[in-house]
Amino acid sequence: MNRRRISASASTATSIAARWTGPKPRAHASTCNGASAAHTVFLEPGPLKDRVPWLNVDDLGGGAWGSRDEGWFDAMGLLNGFRRGARAGGVEYVDNCVIGLDLAGRRVVAARLTTGEAIACGTLVNAAGPRAQQVAAMAGLSIPAEPRKRHSFVFASATPIPVGCPT
Repeated sequence: MNRRRISASASTATSIAARWTGPKPRAHASTCNGASAAHTVFLEPGPLKDRVPWLNVDDLGGGAWGSRDEGWFDAMGLLNGFRRGARAGGVEYVDNCVIGLDLAGRRVVAARLTTGEAIACGTLVNAAGPRAQQVAAMAGLSIPAEPRKRHSFVFASATPIPVGCPT
């Protein structure tokens, strides 16, 4: 049986922010919304502040607001769905760490793991996220990727939080 192996590690963090100069993307947004049946409305800073009073809009050109059927995104649920599909297609996940790469000329031919095992490959995909620079260095390459610290803060508010504010 021809089995494919994947060494996987996942972390998720989502943060999306946008600022623009020049024409606002209202026409494009309207086209996308109509095509996808999304109920997203583009709001200028004033109407955005009216709808979301606790939001600082001083440096925004506007924002997209989901008017209905909003929900949440389960990144681990999506990842696990992809994993189930990959496993059904013959992929074997290996919970291990790549500590070196074997090269033939400029081509990666195997990944060496902490267990001492080497996994031969025809193509290596560097999907190490913020650690991708470390994996690239094992092949003598340098790429502009680096880990960055992120912080979450939990606090008690001396002033009551406005009704409707996401908490």
